[in-house]
Amino acid sequence: MNKGNIAWILALFGTAVGAGILFLPISAGIAGILVLLIVTVVSIPTVLFAHRNIGMIMCEAENNVDYTGAVNEFMGLKAGFWVNVVFFITLLLLLIVYSSGLNNDFGEFLLHTGITSHDLSHSPFLSLLILGVLIFVIRIGEGIMLRFMGLITFLLVFMLLGISAYLIPQWDFSVLTHISGLSESFDNFLLLFPIFILSFSYYPAMSSMIIAFKNEGMAKEQLLIRNNRVILVSMLLLFFFIMFFVISCILSLSHAELENAYRSNLSILTVLAEKSDDTILEYSGPIISQLALITSFIGTFLGARESVHELLKDLREISIKKPGGLYKFLAFDDLVLIAFLTIIWVVTILNLPILDILGEVVAPPIAFFLIILPVWITYRVKRLRKYRSKALLFTMAMGCLMLFSYVMGKVL
Repeated sequence: MNKGNIAWILALFGTAVGAGILFLPISAGIAGILVLLIVTVVSIPTVLFAHRNIGMIMCEAENNVDYTGAVNEFMGLKAGFWVNVVFFITLLLLLIVYSSGLNNDFGEFLLHTGITSHDLSHSPFLSLLILGVLIFVIRIGEGIMLRFMGLITFLLVFMLLGISAYLIPQWDFSVLTHISGLSESFDNFLLLFPIFILSFSYYPAMSSMIIAFKNEGMAKEQLLIRNNRVILVSMLLLFFFIMFFVISCILSLSHAELENAYRSNLSILTVLAEKSDDTILEYSGPIISQLALITSFIGTFLGARESVHELLKDLREISIKKPGGLYKFLAFDDLVLIAFLTIIWVVTILNLPILDILGEVVAPPIAFFLIILPVWITYRVKRLRKYRSKALLFTMAMGCLMLFSYVMGKVL
């Protein structure tokens, strides 16, 4: 395997390893080890095929464009505009998740270390301060941050790997004896399935990869082979890394502690730090958790800001044919960004359950982007007919399940 492939494998791997996996062990631990194994068997092929399909769509695009550009090419400008709208909403929801996680973890850390006498996360001012500092840092140091984001991401990877290994002496295999009944296990499967897939998603980084591959002047067949190979290896790396982290966390906490983590809206590392008498884990856990949340927030915020620019550009192109269109009212994208930051702050104050936000609100649009849309395009565009297969139908079925899975698990 050449150095270029290795670089992209690490880039995709680093994109997936972020704040999302800090909440996966909680959901997986509550579901139980048997349900986790079943979800793993179903989810890994789904995620693998889904990312391959996205790569195929971009490879087949006539122009050297990103995923959204490929959608515009196959579906038309207006369809691409509405895809961008959904994408922006998805990023907004992820920012709410990261902001809530930061607020709760930081408030709990200040209380646990005795810096404050009560939990400041219940106050509206801590979340406002955190958002203000993050936006200020982004404004004055965006260029510097972008240079170090990759380094920080891989620093997080090694830290989380270290935590996973560090927890081994604390493993308690008696937690494996907790097995739910058939009905409860089915509900737990529905609840865990979308959270699991979200933790293995790295499709936002694939656009840069495919564009770089096309710039090398490769033939389309070679491009597809290279794309599939990189995705397969990165998925295997992710599988071993994330499963080691998840299982290590599950074996270190009781079922009751995991239930309490869900109710308290805390990340897994904060819960482990509170339980442990070890000074290293007590301080390193929350710091790693907050670093992961901060880097995820910054990366997502920059993506959301770029999405606003793309939306305004699309509106401008659409409104050229419609004098007096909406674009002139939306020219000040900073006002739009201020508006959605206000939304983030207000929802953070409400302290909604993070896993519920991920499962009920974030998972459906991700299912659409990651799984359903590429399959839909493949069956809609005649020249993509050669890619139609049973694997594609399986992927579509799993995408439709992901749309409603978490809500069904809550209702049933």
